[in-house]
Amino acid sequence: MVPIDFSEKSIAALHETLDFADTESIVHAVYVLKPLEATAPGVIWDSANTEHRTANIQSLFDEKFPNSKDQGITFSIKKGDPDAEIVDLAESENITLIVIPSKGRTGISRFLMGSVSENVIRCAHCPVIVLKD
Repeated sequence: MVPIDFSEKSIAALHETLDFADTESIVHAVYVLKPLEATAPGVIWDSANTEHRTANIQSLFDEKFPNSKDQGITFSIKKGDPDAEIVDLAESENITLIVIPSKGRTGISRFLMGSVSENVIRCAHCPVIVLKD
């Protein structure tokens, strides 16, 4: 499984995983939508909602990976806390390996925000590979 956010690092991680996986493997890609804040302008003006955001993410994935089914990719969009959703999906789908890119946060931002990859490593039931630059 490869969590993606459409950054260059996450797209590269998905491509590397596809290159590594054998032809009979199914690679799960997952995007986690964080919940909208009640005070976000899109919520206040009713221009952003979960359904619209989900459709945009699916369109973006289809644009980046037009032959995803042929490549053996199963794509999921989850809603909630990224750490928990990644771990929960891995467990429910009996994922045997998670490949996750590192954002490379350091210093105070890492201290305050933590690291999705660190939390996934800590909580996942399966091995986790963290890809760094």
